[in-house]
Amino acid sequence: MDIRIDAERLRDRFRGCMVGLACGDALGMPVETLTAAQILEATGGRGVTGYLAPLQRRFHSTALLKPGQWTDDTQLSLAIARSLIHCGEFDLDDIAAEHVLEYHKVRRGWGGSTTRGIAELADGRRKPGAPVLVPEAHGLGNGVAMKIAPLALFDAFTCDEGRDCEYHDQHAVTAFRGTVHELASLTHRDPCATHGAAAIAAAVFHAVGIAGNEPAKFREPHQEFLSWAAAETHWPCPTHGHALYDACHLALGEDAVFRREGILRRTQSDVRESVPFVLATCCMHLSSFRNGVLAAVNGGGDTDSNGAMVGAILGALHGFSAIPPEWAEDLEAHDEIIALADQLFELVCSRK
Repeated sequence: MDIRIDAERLRDRFRGCMVGLACGDALGMPVETLTAAQILEATGGRGVTGYLAPLQRRFHSTALLKPGQWTDDTQLSLAIARSLIHCGEFDLDDIAAEHVLEYHKVRRGWGGSTTRGIAELADGRRKPGAPVLVPEAHGLGNGVAMKIAPLALFDAFTCDEGRDCEYHDQHAVTAFRGTVHELASLTHRDPCATHGAAAIAAAVFHAVGIAGNEPAKFREPHQEFLSWAAAETHWPCPTHGHALYDACHLALGEDAVFRREGILRRTQSDVRESVPFVLATCCMHLSSFRNGVLAAVNGGGDTDSNGAMVGAILGALHGFSAIPPEWAEDLEAHDEIIALADQLFELVCSRK
């Protein structure tokens, strides 16, 4: 596919990915840590259908946020986007510096691994690329997967024939996995964090690169790109074997009852649960950005990160035009997010 053929559609998908990520984050922010049953009870049986004030009080850093505001998922995704745009390439030192800048601002619901890892960098205890020092930072969370979308967009079109061409170029695939591993090394030690992030990245850049069909026409045959994404987890972890891959394989299998009754109940921040949940949710709601994001949020658990990942994937697939206008308009810093998406798109075009 030639990126010049339909530039406006691709721009729309870049915007959809970045704004979709932030919308999913903001929709999930008020109910993070609540179960699906608790969400229904707290919303009078309606579930989350739009932006709300926080209903949870576990995280003090997000308890006072307003409807439409987002958390660390968007905060750190924007930090990565800014670095890519500023440097014109993946620069681990610069991305680390952007993380440290955000660390010194208000940290909106940062996870333990991310907080510890960036604190070490901020205090000068280690340099980017060196392993996280603190023993407690096992790094099995989804803190890398939740912010990988800008890097996936940056890598979306890097050969003349488009993303599908490069995806089958094993050298390029290996190089991208190495980049994801470098990013993960800032905060997460466990390889599962890298594999889960690579899966979400694969889903994003395949979604943004799909051509030849209007989003409304996507049906079961077009779920193949999610299977390609799940394949990114087919690498054993020293401590967990193929647990992530097995969960993703089951999540995307033909047994829809299992997906609905099994995978969609496990929604915590453990990457072995959240990534299969996200891929299964996208699979089951492939034709609707709105329905997919709301399904992710109303599933309970790590609602902001799950909503952000589903929003990024389905936003990349359907584009900004598929996002409900009231979600986009009432989103915190929506103009800045659109501007960053456009700058990423222009940067990718300039690399052709």
